[in-house]
Amino acid sequence: MSGSGRSAADCCRELRTAEYDAYFHTVMLSVGLKDALGGDGPCSFKVSEPTMRTAGGREVHPDAIFQCDGDTRGVVCEIKTSLPRDRRLLRRDLGEQIGKYAEIESGWMTGTGRIAEHSVLLLARRADAKRARGLVHEGAGSGSVPAKSLCLGHWEAVRSVDRSAVDAMQIGLEAGSTGCGYVDSRLDGGITVPLLGLMGGYENRKFVKADPPDLYMLEVLYQRILPGLAGDDGYVTVSIDRLKGQVAEYYPSWSGLPGEQSQIRPRWVRRALDTLCRMGLAKRLPDGRYRIAPPPRKKSVKYFLLDKMCGGGM
Repeated sequence: MSGSGRSAADCCRELRTAEYDAYFHTVMLSVGLKDALGGDGPCSFKVSEPTMRTAGGREVHPDAIFQCDGDTRGVVCEIKTSLPRDRRLLRRDLGEQIGKYAEIESGWMTGTGRIAEHSVLLLARRADAKRARGLVHEGAGSGSVPAKSLCLGHWEAVRSVDRSAVDAMQIGLEAGSTGCGYVDSRLDGGITVPLLGLMGGYENRKFVKADPPDLYMLEVLYQRILPGLAGDDGYVTVSIDRLKGQVAEYYPSWSGLPGEQSQIRPRWVRRALDTLCRMGLAKRLPDGRYRIAPPPRKKSVKYFLLDKMCGGGM
């Protein structure tokens, strides 16, 4: 028991849940932007997680891009689930975000892959965005990139006060400008996207390019994939390659262009299965496949896994 009265198991559950929520919110924000700004307006969402390149040929992968004014102006969007609390580290982090995307030269959704001008939209949690607001006005980074190149937006997950409405993602403008009046006005007015609608409309979108936490990956496996592979006894015997192919159905390709491959990594699946082995819920067989036990039917899969991860099951 810690000095604050919280047990190690409680701390573990809090950490695992925070990791799960951060990843889930990033997924929902990426599809929420597509849902809210994906039309044919003067400035619209084009694609999630494109492969873009700098003048030097280095690949960069922002969370989303927008194109405006007849595709002559663009916005690179990065979603952050956390920013440093230390002011010096925060300044450095903002500067790195500007520098990372300021040199993008190609990868836009145009015939040549290029546009004339672009800015950076950084979406951070509301509390983080408020702390960073002053730095954006001052001009973050080394000064080699104009402060106007950075627009700071905020996001948060909220529940309706009357408790009758579903959870929603709220996105708004905090400081700066994207240079695209339509996007700025939408952000300034606030964008609210119901989570239930997103989850129903984008059932195939469960992952983004970052490695998912074990809890998140395991819940997707148990909820979406393993039931369809189970034998009469509820157990699943499967290889990593087969599971990787199944998981890929819940991860569209980075740019969404025909012929591009999903970016699911084998290590995501292997790490999750090895975690199950440590919890006593799976066993690696001599041929390299895994035999996985079913979760109890009377309990939420997520909370069952949390108990096993944090309640002594490891």
